[in-house]
Amino acid sequence: MKRYFSSALLIFLCVNLLACRDRQSNENEINESDLGVDTVNLALSPIVKRVIDDFDDYFGFENPDGIIYDISIYDGKDGPLLMINWNLYYHKDDIIGYSYWKDHLIVYYEYCSECNLGYIDKNQLIPFADSIPGYKDYTFAEEQFDPVKQEYLIHSPDSLELIYSGSF
Repeated sequence: MKRYFSSALLIFLCVNLLACRDRQSNENEINESDLGVDTVNLALSPIVKRVIDDFDDYFGFENPDGIIYDISIYDGKDGPLLMINWNLYYHKDDIIGYSYWKDHLIVYYEYCSECNLGYIDKNQLIPFADSIPGYKDYTFAEEQFDPVKQEYLIHSPDSLELIYSGSF
């Protein structure tokens, strides 16, 4: 009887030890699918990711489903500008490409290629074909809305200055 009890206890301890070891090794593994799209986004520079995060913190939405963040780079009267705004629809004729950051679709429009100082890597964007699954272009615009924007004056590849934040 003692021998049976000792054998059963030994088997029980071995099974638990192996189970704990497997659980601990799985907790240390990092899978790309666990990280999400945002952590491996190569299209957006760190400064653009910070701009998006700041915009989201300031104007963020509790339910971002269907919300599009537009990023445009263009030549303004005071110099090159980077603008971010939210939208319900995308302008399909002007899209350079798109990407995702955290829970948001990021659509990129470029109106001044020499103003893009490495903020957006166009080669890493998802090419726009005809539509973006789950989102609508302006041909299907159904509702009026009052989007907000932030504009940044581009000083250098790692320096932006917020010059406007509010409604269009």
